[in-house]
Amino acid sequence: DLVTHIDVAASSLALAGIEIPKRIQGVDLFANDYRPRDMIFVARDRCDETVDIQRCVRTAKYKYIRNFLPHLSHLQPNQYKDGKSIIKTMRSLYSLGKLTELQSRVFLPTRPREELYDLQNDPHETVNLAGDSKHAATVQRLRIALYEWMIESRDVGLIPEPILEELGAKFGNKYYVLQGEENKTLIRDILRVIDAAESQTLVDGLKSEQASIRYWAATSLGVRGDRAHLVDLATLTHDSSSGVRIAVSLALFRLGKVSAANAMATEIANENLLTGMYAIRALEMTGAVATQHSAAILAARDSQYEFTRRIAHRLSETLDLH
Repeated sequence: DLVTHIDVAASSLALAGIEIPKRIQGVDLFANDYRPRDMIFVARDRCDETVDIQRCVRTAKYKYIRNFLPHLSHLQPNQYKDGKSIIKTMRSLYSLGKLTELQSRVFLPTRPREELYDLQNDPHETVNLAGDSKHAATVQRLRIALYEWMIESRDVGLIPEPILEELGAKFGNKYYVLQGEENKTLIRDILRVIDAAESQTLVDGLKSEQASIRYWAATSLGVRGDRAHLVDLATLTHDSSSGVRIAVSLALFRLGKVSAANAMATEIANENLLTGMYAIRALEMTGAVATQHSAAILAARDSQYEFTRRIAHRLSETLDLH
């Protein structure tokens, strides 16, 4: 059956003879009135210092995956993983061109925005059907179901962590952020900007009162390489939200403004520790340009935040900074 991790709590309580509180969302898998689910939902966000945002819906036949950061590799840098011999070996083989196309996919610099797998005919998920017109209706149906689940469950994953930290302070707790009246439609509005087909929707998003929408609008413009809106982006270089400032500086860098890396280096020491981590990761994405900011990188090795320290140490080694 399709079960989720939250069912373990409900089932454990029932097996122990303890009444399941009504607020528990999981179900007792062994109850007399148990009914199997038609679909389950899965999420993956940051792991240690590696930021990722993936959501998935699974039915008996299909698995639909939405990658919200398709411009980044599946296998981003990560201290925990990169220290393992299997990853070292695979990276070496990849660099030598000795992996098959399938084995190489996780190392590619980008990944599909959407993935759809027929689990009955392709249990190892090797053939992505998301771009096949024959499966367009299935993709749309599962995408809608996933988005509605994200909205209903008050999924805060699309609110960048530096901004969520700011909102948590404003509302007293991160749990209360999406309960605020002004944030009732925030997740739906963010999804609309992320899925925008027209650049004008993104330009309008830069003017939003919501920092999260400004963040995603700036990020998308940068990833698209849309230089037509450089001036619009530049107006947010001094945005009130540190998270937005990082997104804007990285977008401007992607659009050819090398000096934008200066802002990333400055934000590493931000009192919002999540901002510092996002800033040094953004600086890492500038490649060799980061060498110009060696002082900020070396100082970050003593950051209060462990994951900022990890990136700082990795970047120091990569750039041979002393």
